[in-house]
Amino acid sequence: MSQTSNKYTTIALKSSTLARLMELKRRFNAPTYDSIINWLIDRYNMCVEREMRERVRKTMCGEFRESKASLAGWIRLLLGRLSSIEEAEEAVRYLRRVEGEEEYIVDVNRCV
Repeated sequence: MSQTSNKYTTIALKSSTLARLMELKRRFNAPTYDSIINWLIDRYNMCVEREMRERVRKTMCGEFRESKASLAGWIRLLLGRLSSIEEAEEAVRYLRRVEGEEEYIVDVNRCV
């Protein structure tokens, strides 16, 4: 990895890290080190997203399962309770409007 690619800057690696990258490149028959690094980043992002979705599911299906509020009330509640806009956005997907009212509840069918 002595050249600078389009996406990454060349950095010094410990020999053990380079050996691991070489092993992954060989094992997955990857054309470049960039492709292995991209794969590792994608895997990491998938894990982070999965953890975020699980955190939201536990919050909505646990703490807020019996809650009922207007959409504005839910937004205030969620933004105060969750740590990111992405989590609040995911949490809103758990809501369903109460028929004939302007309030929303947690759709328990999503909690299964």
